[in-house]
Amino acid sequence: MKLFFTRTLSGLIYVILIVGSILLGKFYFSFLLFVFLILSLKEFKDLLWGKENITWLFIYYTINLVFFIIVQFYGFKWISAQVFFISMGMLGIIFSALTFLNRTSIKQNISGLLLGLVYIALPLALGQYLFDFQAGESSFHLLLGLFIILWINDSLAYVTGSLFGKHKLAPGISPKKTWEGAIGGLLFSLVGTYGMSFFLSDINLSDWLSIAGIVIILGTFGDLFESYLKRKAGIKESGNIMPGHGGILDRIDSLLFALPAVFIYIQLV
Repeated sequence: MKLFFTRTLSGLIYVILIVGSILLGKFYFSFLLFVFLILSLKEFKDLLWGKENITWLFIYYTINLVFFIIVQFYGFKWISAQVFFISMGMLGIIFSALTFLNRTSIKQNISGLLLGLVYIALPLALGQYLFDFQAGESSFHLLLGLFIILWINDSLAYVTGSLFGKHKLAPGISPKKTWEGAIGGLLFSLVGTYGMSFFLSDINLSDWLSIAGIVIILGTFGDLFESYLKRKAGIKESGNIMPGHGGILDRIDSLLFALPAVFIYIQLV
């Protein structure tokens, strides 16, 4: 019972932070993502290289954080396109220079740095851009709906899998996940998305269902990918900042795969 209460309380605080920052506006949401980025980078470093200090830790954090900040500044129109591309070019030069170092450990660190940029910094940096999906008009509906879909899928997939799960989805990566749970999460998410479309009406039903499909499928892959990283590292949870849930990466693993896919969808559709 104590564990259930702890898990519920920490999950509620997480939801309040997400929903509150979205309702307050994209600056607050962007700041929250920046906090998530710092925490996620630490957990990601621990997954790849363990708890020990690494000599290039300053470079690892600096490149990821500067990348995120540049993308945010450009999204807020605080810097021009010229400054944006020049800044990205300088980061690219620094990154390229590091690849010419010959020590094997440095090459491995570079691979981890590139993975961190693509896996964590880039998806989180795109978060604020989902506010402006209708010809530059600001709306929180898309982002709020995206999180609601993720939460329905995660919660109902767990419940369905616990009650009816018999066939393992990916036993070599995440033994507890089942096909029954995945299908249950999908069905309940689609039903929830249908009901949600009446309240978050800036987006029509067909687009909501398409977005739901993207979020559920890519979110599941994101969950499995983080499970793979944890299995390779030989740990159960990426961190302990959220009692009963684990680390930040354990909570946003689905989001990291879903956000870029939804961003691409709204740009195309």
